[in-house]
Amino acid sequence: MLVVVATAGQALAQEGRIAVVEPGEALEVAVRAGLSPWGVDVVAVPAPSPGAVMPDSGEAAARVARAHGADAVVWVSASEGGHALWMYEARDARVVARRLAGGPPFDEPTAAAVALSVKTLLRHSSVAPPRERWSAPEPPGEPEPSSSAPGATPAADAPREADGPVLALRAASAGRARRTRPAEIEPRLGLGLVWWPGAGELFGVAVDVASGPGVSIADRRFEGRLLDNEATLSAIVRASLVGPTLARAELGVGAQLSLLDGAVLEAAVPVEVWRINPTARAALGLDWRAAAGLVIGLRGGISLLGRTQRYLVRGNEVLSLAPVALDAAVYVEAGAF
Repeated sequence: MLVVVATAGQALAQEGRIAVVEPGEALEVAVRAGLSPWGVDVVAVPAPSPGAVMPDSGEAAARVARAHGADAVVWVSASEGGHALWMYEARDARVVARRLAGGPPFDEPTAAAVALSVKTLLRHSSVAPPRERWSAPEPPGEPEPSSSAPGATPAADAPREADGPVLALRAASAGRARRTRPAEIEPRLGLGLVWWPGAGELFGVAVDVASGPGVSIADRRFEGRLLDNEATLSAIVRASLVGPTLARAELGVGAQLSLLDGAVLEAAVPVEVWRINPTARAALGLDWRAAAGLVIGLRGGISLLGRTQRYLVRGNEVLSLAPVALDAAVYVEAGAF
């Protein structure tokens, strides 16, 4: 059973103190290595685990914090529901938890993974140095009474930000310019899935599809409409700014499926041309965490066509797609943190 007591520093150079209770050699080494960049001193001390039942666990963790003058207490619990890594922050009397695949004793690879989870939980608290925090902590206030029922498992009591991987649904409303004519703006709608390997992670992967009503094409030789659907696989990087805001960058590759549907006027011949074109895309955005599990964002991007697309009627060009297009979008992610 593991208990970790952390004392926050005001900067990376300031030392804190962590007490590890009966961690085993592998976990103690991993915790020391993981928190050494923060200047944290790690010591082994005998102390009981606060356990896996709320609100008793929170009260026990508070006693540990008071006894050691600590800002946070982190421990591993065991219950019928399995093992979990918990963190109690004394500043807000807040408890979060994350499931573990197994409990101590840990081998070296597992100990390294648990130590990384300890560091991730501490990033959500005032214990971490300011530059290392996932978000700025809320001002101190009166702790809210716990609504956890006795005997609840860690999964039921912990806030959702302590869960594992997150799959978010993303919906976007956008406008795209310069794909056909410089002054023409086409409204677009997008739908996608965003996967984050862990709550509060700064790296993710997204799959999006986008479509629109198309643009009309009018020429003395041809009349019709150009429609296109685009699918993109993107890597996402986020950086925390102030409070609930984050900066976001996306870089992706995909494919465009286009349809030119119309008729050659002189011969009254219908035309239907399908094409697939590789694409690349880059975007920058600003996120606002409106609530737990809900992100609202603004994004501007640029997309590139892999091949030049020209449409000819009897050797004469009636449409040429610009290789570069610009777009701006408002989007909502439900399930992201």
